[in-house]
Amino acid sequence: MGFKICLLWSSLFCFMMDITSVAVSEPACLRVAIASSLLKPIEDIGNKFTQKHSICVDFISASSGVLSAQIRNGAPYDLFISANMKYPLHLTKEGKTESNPKIFAFGGLLLWSRYPIQEKDLRQLSMSAKVQKIAIANPELAPYGEKAKNWMIEHNLLKILELKLVYGNNVNQVNLFIHSDVVELAFTSISAREMIKDRKGYWLNISEDTDTDLPHGVVVLSKSSNKKISFLFLNYLFEDEAKEILSKYGYSSFENLTLN
Repeated sequence: MGFKICLLWSSLFCFMMDITSVAVSEPACLRVAIASSLLKPIEDIGNKFTQKHSICVDFISASSGVLSAQIRNGAPYDLFISANMKYPLHLTKEGKTESNPKIFAFGGLLLWSRYPIQEKDLRQLSMSAKVQKIAIANPELAPYGEKAKNWMIEHNLLKILELKLVYGNNVNQVNLFIHSDVVELAFTSISAREMIKDRKGYWLNISEDTDTDLPHGVVVLSKSSNKKISFLFLNYLFEDEAKEILSKYGYSSFENLTLN
């Protein structure tokens, strides 16, 4: 009887060891640091990626500048998706990436207004008394905030409007400001049209000439513990399935970009 019990416990122990081995061998979820302006489209792409490859993806969202600082300080991310190329290129020069960053999409600057708006009367509207506050992402940390600031400088509006400016930590916070009626105007990303389900207000695409002025970059990081899978996800961003999702949100790729 004792011999049979020993055999039973031995079998159970081996079975549990097998389960543990399987669990350990399964790859952990990818940890992707992503610019807040790109969160919703990349989440959609991540869901498709998971369906196709049975690999889960976790997204950590903030402004590109904040994420870049976290990576410099050793944050354990596998990939970095930035709303510009400046931050990925700096990280590459510092030896924080596994390869050179790649441009996977181009974004454009959008003005979201609570009032009807046309390009010809944009200046008049922004200076009017009914527009008390204008939201912009922090230009020091968010590429879309930097682009919005430069746009105002180019149109001689920054000094006129600076007392009306309200700064968000990132584009998502800017969208929240105008969606919650905290401000009357907001400089945001082209994807805001699709990201906000309750499309309250009016939009004007104010990108100059083409939307190549905001190239969005992706790079695999040196601290990644899943480099093979990380490159699999990076390459997936360039597949037709991912491009279709990006296009739905207003982003352009090399193939559908029209240069003047």
